[in-house]
Amino acid sequence: MNFTIPNLYSEGSICLPFIKLLNKAIRSSLLCICFLLVISTICRAQAPVSNVEHPPNGHNSPYRIDFKDLNKDPDYYDGQPVKTIGYLNLQFEVDALWLNKEYFHHSKLPDTLTRPIAVSFGSSGPKHLKRFNHHYVIVEAVFHVVKGGLGHHYNELEVKRIRYYNGKTPND
Repeated sequence: MNFTIPNLYSEGSICLPFIKLLNKAIRSSLLCICFLLVISTICRAQAPVSNVEHPPNGHNSPYRIDFKDLNKDPDYYDGQPVKTIGYLNLQFEVDALWLNKEYFHHSKLPDTLTRPIAVSFGSSGPKHLKRFNHHYVIVEAVFHVVKGGLGHHYNELEVKRIRYYNGKTPND
């Protein structure tokens, strides 16, 4: 008794048209996926990283910016990722980064270059960040100029990362 297995790829087979269609569908699906990957890579590479035409201070993001420079030209840094050093004070509704410890303790506000910058921590809140209170810190944040009524405005750092600063204490 001879029994032969039918060849699915032979001309007389019922499955041959389905297999040809399946191969064609797989090839076109793979081509579509490759095309989409190439397009998304190109779009990501061309997406603007920031509104600043050149990196402030010649550094890459987040830009290392002196505390006084943020207050000196706030509109230039508005919406930009920055990294700065200051003395952190966390109090109810008055969370702020100060130039240094002396300005905080003596509330020295001789000019606009040394005024404190408000800090916000998003939805997580500063509760888990209390350990940084009254310490020098390096803050990586997005800098914002918040415009208020009657022409008043204040500067704010939307904190993304914070860590202790153990280097030389910033002076005025």
